Amino acid sequence: MKKIAAISTGILLTGLLFSFSGDWKTSMTSMLSDFQSCKSGNKGAECKTYVAKAIKTMYGVNDFDAAGKPGGMLDVNGVANYIKKSSNWKLLGDASSQDILKQAQDAANNNKAVVAMMVSDNGADHISVIAPGSLVSCGKLGLKCPNSVSFFVNNPDKSYIGKPLAYSFKTLDGVKIYTRN
Repeated sequence: MKKIAAISTGILLTGLLFSFSGDWKTSMTSMLSDFQSCKSGNKGAECKTYVAKAIKTMYGVNDFDAAGKPGGMLDVNGVANYIKKSSNWKLLGDASSQDILKQAQDAANNNKAVVAMMVSDNGADHISVIAPGSLVSCGKLGLKCPNSVSFFVNNPDKSYIGKPLAYSFKTLDGVKIYTRN
C-alpha cells in the first residue's frame, strides 16, 4: 500500500509541476504580447509595471501592489527599491557565481519568486524574473544560467520569455540575485 501511495504522490507532484510550468508560460506569453503593444497608447507609466505584474502572476507575490499608481503596481525602480529594503526578500548573491545561479533556478522550480537585478544609484537598470526551467549554457560566460523572463521598458521588442538569464544583461558582473522568503 505504501508503494502505491508513493507512486500516486509522484504522479500527482509531476502533474502539478507540469501544470505550473504550462500556466506560467501561457500567462507570460499573453503578458509579453500586451507589453509589446503597451507603448502604442497613452500607457507609458503603466508599461514600467510589467516586472511587478510578472512576479505577481508567476509566483502570487503581492508585494508590489500600489493603489493609485499606473496599472495599480510599482514601476521597475519601485520594485528594485522595495526588494533591496524588504525583510521579505533575501540577497542570494552575485549572478556571476555558478552556485548562486543554481540556487536561483532551484528556488524558481520550487515556486519561490526570484529576480536578477542590475541596480544603479538612480534605481533599477534592469530586472529579470527567474522562471521555472533548467540551467542552460550561457555561451562565452562559461556558466549555466537559469531560465528567465524579461521586459525591456526602453526596447520592448527585445523582451522575452524562456531564455537564459544572460540574454538580459551584457554581463552578469554586478547583477544581484534575490529570492523572496
